[in-house]
Amino acid sequence: EQSGEGNNVLSRPITVSIAAPSDLIISNIIVPDSAISGEDVTISWTIRNQGANPATGWINDAVYLSSDQSWEVTDPVFGIYRRNINLAPGASMEASMKAKIDHAFFSDSAGNLTAPMPGFAPGNYYAIVRTDIRNYIHESIENNNAGTSTGTTRIDVPTLQLDVPTTMSLTEGE
Repeated sequence: EQSGEGNNVLSRPITVSIAAPSDLIISNIIVPDSAISGEDVTISWTIRNQGANPATGWINDAVYLSSDQSWEVTDPVFGIYRRNINLAPGASMEASMKAKIDHAFFSDSAGNLTAPMPGFAPGNYYAIVRTDIRNYIHESIENNNAGTSTGTTRIDVPTLQLDVPTTMSLTEGE
């Protein structure tokens, strides 16, 4: 449109409705007593809507492993679980994540993975679950969306026996 560029815009009013606020909380985080690097680990938790309105839509739960009970942006990400929920007021649901303990990631406060990390050093780790990290669900209280396991998982490396051959593979960068 050589001379008709001035008619390429149209505007009309629209109505945007925001859902009534719910209130999601995390509880009952269960971790195994111990884990060996390279093996699968399952962490489970309960998400509950303690608000007066339904919680409906897509959410992302981030699971972190931390040496203390307080979440910090430097805590490594164990995994992110994305799903659609429809929780009535007072309703709860169970969730779990299974992943290999040898892979972890750094992330920002919104759960965007920023870089891989070499894995977990041997030690005791709490699981911290933060629900709705992208704030897709409208909530009346946003600062109660995290929970911490009461127990820890002892992460260790496999024991190698002298004079016993072991078959394994390394990926680039390991």
